[in-house]
Amino acid sequence: MKKIALLLLVASIPFATIAQKRSKKDTKTTTTTKVKEEVAATFMIIKGVEIIIATEGVDEKESADRREVQMKELVKPNSKLFVTYDVGNNRDKQMIELMSDSRSLRTMAEAVNKAAKYGWSFINSTVMKEGNVVTHYYYMKR
Repeated sequence: MKKIALLLLVASIPFATIAQKRSKKDTKTTTTTKVKEEVAATFMIIKGVEIIIATEGVDEKESADRREVQMKELVKPNSKLFVTYDVGNNRDKQMIELMSDSRSLRTMAEAVNKAAKYGWSFINSTVMKEGNVVTHYYYMKR
């Protein structure tokens, strides 16, 4: 008798789970979109292309003088910098101001500080050098 009752109990479990009330699909999709909207963040890439202007015409009379010139070039190279701010299709007033101010920037630090004034925070950076061209990628988040 106990075995039959146990068997009936085990056999009725699948029917009990099927009989449970299921939730509507509309409530799940609404909840999912709300969560996506709350998690959404805005990202920006500051791209700086720096063209290093080689200093030619320096006499190489002494190797010590030449090494000093090379060290000075490494610390503060004679270069031209072009900066762009990329946020995708987001073209609000602040981004227009950043892009117009980018023409007057002389260093990448100025570019990051200018973006920080508008609430952007630095995440990571990548620097690539090819010949006399150094490309800086600074990744920002708001």
